[in-house]
This record gives sequence, C-alpha cells and structure tokens, in this order.
Amino acid sequence: MKAVKFKEFLCVFVLVLFVVFLTRGTALSDKTAQEIFDSVSPYFDLTELSLCDKAKFKKETGFESGRFEDVLFYASDNVMQVREIIIVKLKDREQSQSLLTALEKRVSEKANLFKGYAPEQSAMLDSYVLEERGGFVFFAVCENPEFIVSTFRRSL
Repeated sequence: MKAVKFKEFLCVFVLVLFVVFLTRGTALSDKTAQEIFDSVSPYFDLTELSLCDKAKFKKETGFESGRFEDVLFYASDNVMQVREIIIVKLKDREQSQSLLTALEKRVSEKANLFKGYAPEQSAMLDSYVLEERGGFVFFAVCENPEFIVSTFRRSL
C-alpha cells in the first residue's frame, strides 16, 4: 500500500515539475523596456546610436508604438550603419507574431541592400537576434549577438 502511494506521489511531483519547467520561460516579466535595455546596454556598442521616436519606429517597423506597452528603439542616423536595438514590451502575447514577422522582413530587406558592398554590415545582419520571451520582443543587430541575447534572457 505504501509503495502505491509513493508512486502516486512521485507521479504527481514529476508532473508538477514538468509543468513548472514548461511555463518557466513563458512567464511574463514585470520589468520595463528601459530596465531590460539597462541590462544589455553595457554589452552593446551604442556609438553613433540614438534613441528613436515613435514616428521612426512606425516608419521602420510599420507598427504604432502605442499598440505596445513600452517600446525602446535605438538606431543610427547614418544609413550605412545597421547596428540597432529594439525592445518591445507587449500588451499581450498575441501581438508578438506579427511584430516578429515584420522585423524578420525588415532584416531581409536590409540584408539585400548591404549584400555585396558592405561586408561588415551584411555580416551583422546575417547574425541578428530576434526573440520573444517574458512578454518582450528583443531585436538586436550587433557584433556579439549571442552574448547580448543571453544577457537579455538573464535580465528577465
């Protein structure tokens, strides 16, 4: 009888651990876009980048920033520079797919423009970071994308 109860307990315990593991990466973060940016910015070369306004965000992504809870967009005014970072805090998860698709399309279009005459910029575009996690969409075009995305994940 004790063996049966132990097996039942063990099954329930494993099931609970499994559910916790599955939902761990999908929990919504209570941080702001600025807090996330503050975490990753020491590892992101901000030279020649400036904070963009709502109009530039709409022009570059096709989305009104008011659709989202919070938006931070840093980009260069120099058209020959592709380095940028976008952090969007979603109002709800259903917004993520259309934004992810728009950002992927934007990278593809920029990559076609820079291919052939700006190899360093093209290489950065080839290794861009785009991730949705914790209620945020994180997009970065930079020199060290793997480190930046791991910092983003830890900051949530």
